[in-house]
Amino acid sequence: MERARTAARTLAANAARTEHDLRPAADSLAVAWRAGLFAALKTVCSSVFPEAAREVLFADPDAIISGSTTPLRALGERTDYGFSVSGRWQAVAGCEDSAWAVLAVPVHAEDQPALYCPALISTRDLSVERDRPVTGMAGTGSHTLVAQDVAVPPAYVVFPTAEADRAPGFPAASTALLGIAVVMLAPLLGAARGAHHAMEKVSVGVDALTSAVHHPPSRPWLTTACRLLDSATSRVLRVADALDDRLHQLHAPANSVFRSGCCTSHVSSRPPPACTRANPCC
Repeated sequence: MERARTAARTLAANAARTEHDLRPAADSLAVAWRAGLFAALKTVCSSVFPEAAREVLFADPDAIISGSTTPLRALGERTDYGFSVSGRWQAVAGCEDSAWAVLAVPVHAEDQPALYCPALISTRDLSVERDRPVTGMAGTGSHTLVAQDVAVPPAYVVFPTAEADRAPGFPAASTALLGIAVVMLAPLLGAARGAHHAMEKVSVGVDALTSAVHHPPSRPWLTTACRLLDSATSRVLRVADALDDRLHQLHAPANSVFRSGCCTSHVSSRPPPACTRANPCC
C-alpha cells in the first residue's frame, strides 16, 4: 500500500509536466495504462515469436515494448534478406520510451490477399511523429510510428499460416493480433470503472449534498453504466479465454496469456501469479 501511495504522489507531482511534454516523466513510467500494455505485450511476444527473435527481444529484461494493430498505408514486401516494411501506425502508447515495437504489417503473398502479420521492429529504425494528443491520453506518449523501407529479418515476422522458416508450435499471427487488441481494451475498461466509481461520489441534487449513488434520479444511470461495464468486461475475458485455449492447443503454456494480460492492464501493473478461469483475478 505504501508503494501505491508513493506512486500516486509521484504521478500527481508530475501531472503538469506530463501534460505539457505529452509523455510521462522518467519516474512516472509505471502509470497503469502503459505498464499494463508493456507487460502484456511482453507476455504475448514470449508466446508468439520464434526463439531467434525472443533472444534479442529479452536480452535486456528492462526493455520496453510498444505496439499497434492498426496500420495506416503500411506494407511489408519480401526481399532477399527478409522483409522491407514501410507505413504508419498511429496512437502507439509509449513509443518514445520503447526499444521495440510489435506492429501489424500487411504482407502480400502470391495470388493471395495481404496477410496481417505481427512484426518485431527496433524503434531505432523507426521515426516518431508527435501528434495532437487524444483527449485524456496526453500523458501516455501516444504518437505515430513511421517506417520507411525498414529491413526486418524473417524470424521477426510471424505468419498466420505455417512457414518453412518459422519454428513449429507457435500460435497463428491472427491469434496474436487479436490478443494484443483485446489486451489493449483492458485499460479502457479500467478507466471506465474508475470513472464509474468517481461518479458514485459526486454530490448531486438540489442541495448538491446527496451522493449520486443515493440520489434516486441518478441511480438508473449508474445502474446502467455498471451493467454495461460488467457485460463488456465479461465479453473481453471470454474472448481472452478463447485465445488462451488456442495457445494451449498449440504449445500449452503454464498459465493463461491473454486473460492474465487483460487483468494486468485492468487491475494493476503487476501480473497475477496464475490467472485462470478456475482461479480468476478479476
